[in-house]
Amino acid sequence: MEILADSSLSDIVSWLPHGLSFVIIRPDLFCEQVLPKYLPPADSRGSTKYPSFTRKLNRWGFRQATRGADTGAFHHQFFRRDEPEFCTKM
Repeated sequence: MEILADSSLSDIVSWLPHGLSFVIIRPDLFCEQVLPKYLPPADSRGSTKYPSFTRKLNRWGFRQATRGADTGAFHHQFFRRDEPEFCTKM
């Protein structure tokens, strides 16, 4: 929620207009600029890679749309823009 609330990152990661999914627009910049700040690596071996992050999303119950208007976006039924209280159900 904090990452998506940061308007300075909207060209890298952003909610879709309906607020039920988000999309990572620039995976390269997401890994370089966003992940180190918000989700630093657990060990000293380096940065978090994009595939590793998407696996974590999958473990947390997020699914990535594979077709339709939201293709590539990540969705979780309890992760919605402007409704952070639903995150407690995740």
